[in-house]
Amino acid sequence: MKKILALLLSATLAVGCVAGCLTGCTDMTFDDDIYNDDATPEELGANPNAPEITLVHWDSSGSLEGAVLNTVLKQFYATHPNGQKIRVKVEIMGMYEQTMPTILASSDEDKPEIIMMPDGNFNSWMAQYASQFENLDPYIAESGFDETELWDGAVSRYKYKYENNAHVFGEGSVYALPKDVSPNVMFYNKDFFAEKGVEIPKNADGSIKRMTIEEGVELWEKLIVGEEDKDVLNRRYALGNMPPESMVWSAGSDFLNEDRTGFITDPDDIAGFKKAYQMMVGLVDKGIVPDGTSISGTSTSTLFLTGKVACYIGGIYDTAQLRNASFDWDITYIPAFEENINVNGYSGSVGYAMWSGTDESLKDLAYSVIEYISSEEAQRIMTEMGFNIPLQKSIAEDTAFIDAQRVKKPESYEVFLESLRYQPSGTWRYTRNDVWRDRLDTEAAKLYQQDGYTVDDFVAALPAIVNGAL
Repeated sequence: MKKILALLLSATLAVGCVAGCLTGCTDMTFDDDIYNDDATPEELGANPNAPEITLVHWDSSGSLEGAVLNTVLKQFYATHPNGQKIRVKVEIMGMYEQTMPTILASSDEDKPEIIMMPDGNFNSWMAQYASQFENLDPYIAESGFDETELWDGAVSRYKYKYENNAHVFGEGSVYALPKDVSPNVMFYNKDFFAEKGVEIPKNADGSIKRMTIEEGVELWEKLIVGEEDKDVLNRRYALGNMPPESMVWSAGSDFLNEDRTGFITDPDDIAGFKKAYQMMVGLVDKGIVPDGTSISGTSTSTLFLTGKVACYIGGIYDTAQLRNASFDWDITYIPAFEENINVNGYSGSVGYAMWSGTDESLKDLAYSVIEYISSEEAQRIMTEMGFNIPLQKSIAEDTAFIDAQRVKKPESYEVFLESLRYQPSGTWRYTRNDVWRDRLDTEAAKLYQQDGYTVDDFVAALPAIVNGAL
């Protein structure tokens, strides 16, 4: 899934914190020894005489990434018609987003056949290295893969065409199929809530209520512990992070104009943008969110697991490790402005693409692996492991499925599904690279680090900063 940067106050604070079986699947069993990333294809059941291809993946969740893929591949070898025709060597690569472009740009004729494609890198990699990736349209047409069965936007974020001397993203041919898609939600420590007598609000019918940001602030202020302690490491903050997208989009604003050619200029958009960042500054000023400087380098999920924050914003990729937490926890919707309360964050994804230089005799087999990972069977496996929300809407909307996930946690699993209905992919989809956003976030850090620097100052500086990077 998308390797989301879970920086304190998200990327805004620029502190370098890295964040990414169901009903009808009773015949699947998962052996403990498969939950590691060292298993060979033969140990997983592959035919030792079959040709080998390499699948490269990042290490955002450590050995768990390899363990998940190995578990899926074990089932592929056992049940898929091509399972005994190919061996897949899983290679977990560190510094993936920095290393892979170097590999793509090289003249090396022995690149990995299956390349993990983060949706956050898709635009940039396609704009620079489109010739390195196989157009999957012919394979999809042959297999009958139906993207309409998946969540809206799950496949379109991996579409690309070059038309009229321009790169067009989100349209055209498919160059990767998704492994996953994950929305953002608010995780919270139920023990801390009980300690302070705080409850997540519910609607009259008992369903989880979408809180306004004002209601969220009122709730968070009750959860702060030790705010008078001069040593910030002895405090307990209410919230570990707040992604700017959650505030800006729900305030009815955006980061770029509609044509994605410059910073916003519409007065209403400017007003919403200011309101969003003023709220984020207020969260720090009220001691709800740490300013980031004193706990730099610590991920928000780690702060949550160690009791330093009562809540944090994260995705489904954290569920597997949280199921082993020593305390009770659950999820709820990210509090947001009323103007656009449903669009309270972004969804992230990773997919798999095929290297265009793959041996012709292996391309159909490599594609079958890529498609299998998006299949219902593989999605059930990864969901069972707490690593995915099923790509297929029909599975995710099944009552028995939701009940099965509630037993394992989170109890309010439906919050993942409802959040996914409305959360678009991140701002990385706007342009061919993220330079403009990096510079915007660097400037935003001054709001927390530089005395006297106001939101008005920040917004006044952005046209030159953002437009100069586009």
